[in-house]
Amino acid sequence: MRLRAYAFFHPTCIALLMMWAVGEAVAEPLTIMYEIRAPYTVMVNHTLTGLVGDPIANAVKEAGIDVAWQEIPFKRELRLIESNKIHGCAAGRLRNAAREKVGKFSAPVYRDKLFVLLVAKGNAKLDAHQTLTAVLNDPAIHLLVQEGYSYGEELDPLITHARAQIVRLPYENTSLARMVVQGQVDAYLMTQEEAEALEHEMKGALVTKSLADAPPGPIRYLYCSKSVSDDTLERLNRVLPPVK
Repeated sequence: MRLRAYAFFHPTCIALLMMWAVGEAVAEPLTIMYEIRAPYTVMVNHTLTGLVGDPIANAVKEAGIDVAWQEIPFKRELRLIESNKIHGCAAGRLRNAAREKVGKFSAPVYRDKLFVLLVAKGNAKLDAHQTLTAVLNDPAIHLLVQEGYSYGEELDPLITHARAQIVRLPYENTSLARMVVQGQVDAYLMTQEEAEALEHEMKGALVTKSLADAPPGPIRYLYCSKSVSDDTLERLNRVLPPVK
């Protein structure tokens, strides 16, 4: 019994146990956080798909990275990353200076098309406005944007200083689109891809309004906590397809 006890606590055994523990830590799956948000991120057969989901799912598979997909609300994603309480990344987030201070970004995953307005069919209130500048400068317009979301470095300050009545709400996009249908707001600012998906979902109750001065769509990335190693990000970056 004494020999067995000595063998268990022998430095060689302890070293082996420590190496095993390190190996287990390294093997921790990378959590990929997402929201169900067509057409960007949709879960199909336990795999993330969509304009953002497809390149991410293909990249982690090609890079040989073990992942755990986890549906998490947008604001909680940000809190987990900023507090470094998760070994993971949020799918399809925009890059800005504030986020760069507390997290890491992958190479580009997807570039959005132009920004548009989603308006109720038959609502003529915006007919005279052909530009986003005109919409943002009209105090009579109630413009809906999603609270906490970034619209890119070019649009964010314009929205902040707009004369239009900016309505910021945290709900998911389908609920916000219903507010447009019901006439609670005049328009909902979003990318062309998302507007077209919601227009189809609302079965003709909404229409997409193009804007002559709409800026280029922003680039979407994987936004990761500091606990995600540079090596892991580099492995992903090597296999993510180039974004046009």
